[in-house]
Amino acid sequence: MVGQIFPMDSEQLLDAANGALLAHEERYLSDVETAIISGAIADQTYETIAEESGYSINYLKRDIGPKLWRTLSAALGEKVSKTNFRQALERYQNSSLSPPVVAAPKAPTCDWEDAPDVSFFLGREAELKTLSEWILKDACRLVALLGIGGIGKTTLGVKLTQRLQPEFEFVIWRSLRNAPPLETLLMQLVPLVSHQQDTH
Repeated sequence: MVGQIFPMDSEQLLDAANGALLAHEERYLSDVETAIISGAIADQTYETIAEESGYSINYLKRDIGPKLWRTLSAALGEKVSKTNFRQALERYQNSSLSPPVVAAPKAPTCDWEDAPDVSFFLGREAELKTLSEWILKDACRLVALLGIGGIGKTTLGVKLTQRLQPEFEFVIWRSLRNAPPLETLLMQLVPLVSHQQDTH
C-alpha cells in the first residue's frame, strides 16, 4: 500500500515555515509573520488579521506580507503567496522527511613529500592509541614527539598520520631538517590547500 499524505494542521504548517526559515536564514518567524501565516491558514483577509493582531492593515499588506512571501519563496525554492503557501509548505515538509542522500566520504588531499616508508612498522600500539585520542578526542592542535635521536619519533609520526589521514581534509608531511624559510613552505602549500586556485 502506498503511504498516504494527510493535510498538515496549522501547528505543523507553522513548524514547517519555521524550519524552512531556520535552514535558509538561521532565524524563526517573527510575531507579526506568525500572525500573517496563522491568519492565512484560517483563510482570513489582511483586514481581519490586522483587527485580531493589532497591527495596521498597511503594515501587514504592503510591508510585512510581501516580504514574508518573498522570504518563504527563497527558503522553499518556489514561488509562494498567501493563496498557495500551504501546498508549498507541505511539499517542503514531505521532501525534508525523505531519507537524506549520504555522500561518500571525500578522500583527503595528501602530500607526503619525503616521508619515510613505514610499511614494516611494528608495535607502539599503546603510543599510537594515546596520540590518536589526543588529536581526535581531545582536539589537540599541536603534539610534539620528543626524545633522543634514533628512537623512532619520525617513524611513529608517519604511522600515526597515515592512520588519522581519513579524519582530515588535508595531510601534508614536510621535513624541517634543513629549516626552509616560511615563504618557501607557503609557495608549496598554498596551491595544494586551495586546490590549485591560488598561488599567493
